[in-house]
Amino acid sequence: MKRILSTVFAILFSSALIFVVPAFYLFVSYAAENSQDCSQFVIDSYEVHSGVDIPKVNAINCYYDMRNKVRLSVYLLDTQIDTYLQRHKFVRNPARLDQLINMYALLDESELPVSAQLYTINGGTWKYVVERETGKMWVEMAFR
Repeated sequence: MKRILSTVFAILFSSALIFVVPAFYLFVSYAAENSQDCSQFVIDSYEVHSGVDIPKVNAINCYYDMRNKVRLSVYLLDTQIDTYLQRHKFVRNPARLDQLINMYALLDESELPVSAQLYTINGGTWKYVVERETGKMWVEMAFR
């Protein structure tokens, strides 16, 4: 009798896993794709929309403009900057940060670049800007 119960339990448990695990991953991916403000899944939503990996970071700050549906995050990257720039095909951009991102006015003075060595990569609704010298990265995304 014990053997039958343990077999039944094993079958029920494995059947539950077949449904629970995929449901969990569907929920997380849906939440990451549809997260717009700064409350959850910020890095994941950038990565899902842009296809650009965000490496380990030491500092994060996030701003969300509810009226215009635009989010800006500031990161201090903890990675080899040159390798990261090459892997994702960032391009040197001579423009100033205030010319590159729309939500520039929200940034604190400590979040501004200290050099003119800015590298960018962008898509239709998103833009990444990296300052090579400091490892600061600004990511801005519009949600339409």
